[in-house]
Amino acid sequence: MRIVVSDTSPLRALTHLELLGKLFSQILIPPAVEAELKRVGLDLFQSPGQTTFALRAPGDVNQVSALLNELDPGESEAISLAIEVNSKEVLMDQWDGRQVALRLGLEPVGVIGILVRAKNRVLSSRSSLSWIDCKLSLISLSLRHSAPRH
Repeated sequence: MRIVVSDTSPLRALTHLELLGKLFSQILIPPAVEAELKRVGLDLFQSPGQTTFALRAPGDVNQVSALLNELDPGESEAISLAIEVNSKEVLMDQWDGRQVALRLGLEPVGVIGILVRAKNRVLSSRSSLSWIDCKLSLISLSLRHSAPRH
């Protein structure tokens, strides 16, 4: 297992957050991402004894400022922090952020990638597997209905 940095969207989408702790040893959360999560009522640090999530600010403010020309604060801080901690991956869904992450040598992993990994690792709980199958089916349905028709 490894340490990754996350943007807001994967954390918001995966309300079944203990799933993330089974895939990653630690998930670093930049302050801008924590603020975005709190605005929608999600506080990852409220559970006593939780060790999966850690708040950490990126140290390279110049890199964050440069990224803010292209991305929102959460994406900018997440990418900058991932580079600083030598994480190969960053949890991120938005297209612009994913493209910048790729350009800077990171591998963006979105909600679908996280769910597929979780399913492939065959989590111990049948309810977790059912939840993952349900989420993947909903995403598949959504993609089919949103595809352009010719």
